[in-house]
Order: sequence, then structure tokens, then C-alpha cells
Amino acid sequence: MKLRKQKSTNNTLSILILMVMTLLYYNGYAQQPTLTWLGTLGGNSSDATGVSSDGSVVVGISKKGNGDTHACMWTAANGLQDMGTLGGDWSEATGVSTNGSVIVGWSYDTGGVYRVFKWTAATGMQDLGVGDFSKTTGVSADGLVVIINIYPNAYRWTLSGGLENLGNLGTNNSGANAVSSDGSVIVGYSYNVSNDPYAFRWVDGIGMEQIGTYYSFAKGVSGDGSTVTGFETGSAGLYRAFKWTQSGGFEFNIAGNFSTGSAVSGDGSIIVGDNGGGAFRLSAAGGLEELDQVYSSLLTQGSELLTASGISSDGQYIVGQGLNGTTGQYEGYLLAVSGASPVEETQINPDNFTLEQNYPNPFNPNTNIKYRIPDRGFVSLKVYDVLGNEVATLVNEEKPAGSYEVNFNAAGLSSGIYLYELQAGSFVETKKMILLR
Repeated sequence: MKLRKQKSTNNTLSILILMVMTLLYYNGYAQQPTLTWLGTLGGNSSDATGVSSDGSVVVGISKKGNGDTHACMWTAANGLQDMGTLGGDWSEATGVSTNGSVIVGWSYDTGGVYRVFKWTAATGMQDLGVGDFSKTTGVSADGLVVIINIYPNAYRWTLSGGLENLGNLGTNNSGANAVSSDGSVIVGYSYNVSNDPYAFRWVDGIGMEQIGTYYSFAKGVSGDGSTVTGFETGSAGLYRAFKWTQSGGFEFNIAGNFSTGSAVSGDGSIIVGDNGGGAFRLSAAGGLEELDQVYSSLLTQGSELLTASGISSDGQYIVGQGLNGTTGQYEGYLLAVSGASPVEETQINPDNFTLEQNYPNPFNPNTNIKYRIPDRGFVSLKVYDVLGNEVATLVNEEKPAGSYEVNFNAAGLSSGIYLYELQAGSFVETKKMILLR
């Protein structure tokens, strides 16, 4: 009798979960894209160059109020943050590891010499120690391989091996622009014996091979190293984006005149860049798409998405620079193309208390919860089961006014409906979420 009752309870729960999932689906909750303008560090512009796999960390550059350009990082919880310099007045963040914990770039030091830096939360910005007049354009997924350019040569750097010269296609002049997830494939350009630049693909244990044509430059490579993009001019004199794959070779003019392919998703299925129409996305599923058109509903009057410089490994997050019609400034942006978005446009000083619906929902086992508070005060965010038993305390401390995001890991909990409650001052709100295993 007890077993029959348990089965009945499970069936009822399954039906309830299915009904809620259907409601969420037809309301379009899981399908809504979001666009976040990153703002600036006080100046009139910023640009985003890289994004972590979950969209939680964006890196790039921003003008400061005094006109200096500094490397910056953006997070949902803290907004745009100045990463500082190695002592000079200019720095740039050019790459970020998959989990967002390692950021690389370059900075002028006190003597006006630019050097590669590596940043972690524990160490802050530190000179990587690879020498004077060095720059980097990328880092591997685990943060252990950095690509280095010290004119006139391109290098791969590892902690155990130091600098490794990538060689060239005929003359002592090459530059590296992107690296695969595991650090084994690097792409860029090198001049040949005729002193003309050609795109290259370098593979660990094999070396450098030419993949491009006359006047071609490789800018991005997929995480698995099998797909390369960039631009070529050739004899026509019009630079055009290209796509190269191991299986199909070189494909010309994939995005029209005056276009550049900048980055590739992990499996090579999506290429992003910019052309005469602004930022574009190219995929087998959607073909060539102008981001301004696809996501026009997210753009305020006068806003444009001008470039797409980076893409997450799964293709869910795109970063670049656009014109923010609201501020009238050129700013970096983060575009989350589906409901997997961990962010939305952040209000630095919210006007009201807000508790948002968790996402994704249903979830397994991780989900994110965002809330906003307009004043400093004690904040409590807790999770309960349907019987009212507390199962987790996510926040229990004083917080300044701002927008926040918290991750909830339900590992160890059973499938079902759970409640999360925000208490801040006199404000109390409770919402439901579904754990579905």
C-alpha cells in the first residue's frame, strides 16, 4: 500500500513538472535572448574582446575619464572593473580562460615598454616575464598556454617550457592571433619568401603550415582546432572573411566585401565577425545573419552592434563593440542568444527591490538567481522545499545597493518543486523553481 502511494505521488509530481515546463516553453521563457551594454570606466568608449564559457566574465578595454585606456573585466555581480596597468597609461585584456579565472593581455610599464601580463583573482595583474615589447592575443581554455608576439616572431608560452618559436613560412616575420582550447593549435599570419603575408595554422609536433592565399590573415580558431577564420584581400584588393576547415580547405568570401571573421565556436559550427552591415554570425543552421536584424528587439533607438570579436565555446554568448543609443557611446556588449543567459542589463543603482525568476528553469543541478536592492541593508536569500524545510542559505549578510546574481547547486536534492525567498528590509518575495533530473 505504501509503495502504491509513493508511485501515485511520483506520477503526480511528474505531471506537475511537465505542465510547468510546457507553460514555460510556450511563454517563451527559455528562448528569450538578452543584451547587456558593459558601460565604460568613465571615458567615452569600451570594447569587449573575450568571454568565458558561461558568459559570466567578459574582458576587453575601456577609456577612462582622463583619456587613458585600461584593461577591464566585467562580471554580472560587479559590473565593469578597471584591471589597472603594469605602471604605464595603457593596457589591454585580450583573452580569458574557459572558467574566467585567468585573463591575459599586455600593458605598458613605467618605462613605456609593453609587456604581456597574466591576471588571476589571487595575484592580480603580473608581468608574465617573457620580455620587453611583447603582446598576447589569446590563452588556452585552462589558462596554461599563452600565445605571444615579440616582433618579428610568434611564440607559444607554457609554464614548463617557456617560449617556443612557432617558426615561419619563409621569412622571419609572423604573428599569432588565436589558440585552440588545449593549446595545441595556433593560427595567425606569416610572410613567405616573396615577403607576402599568408594565413598559417601551427600544430604542436607538426609545425607551421600555410592555409591561406595571397594576403590572408587568420584571426580565430575553433576550440578543437579544425576550423579557422580571418580575412584575405588577394588580387581584388577587397578584404573578405574566409573559412578554412581540415576537411574542406579554404572557402572564400563568406560574409561579403569588407568583412573579417574574428572568432569561432568550440566545434567550428559558428563564426562571428563584422562586415559592411555590422556584426555578423555565420552558421550552417542560420546561414549569414546580421546581428542587428536578428536581435533588433533588444536594441534601443540608435543602437547598433558593430563588431563581434569573441564567442563562447558553445556559441551561446557573443561579445564585441556597438553603439549604445541610450548613452550615445561606443561600448562593449554581451549578447546571450538564448535563455541560458546568466546576465541582463545591470542597473548600478536599482530603483526597486526585485527578485527574478531563476534560470535555467527547470534546472539540473545548477541554476542562477538574480536580485536587486535599492539601498544598503541586510539581505537573506534562502531555498526551501515544498514542506517549508530550509535546504540552503545562499545569502545572509549586509549588502550595498546594487544588482546581484547567486548560483544554486542542488546536488544531493531530489527532483521536485522548490521555493526561494528574498528578504531585504521590509521586502519579502518568494518564487518557485523546478529541479528536474
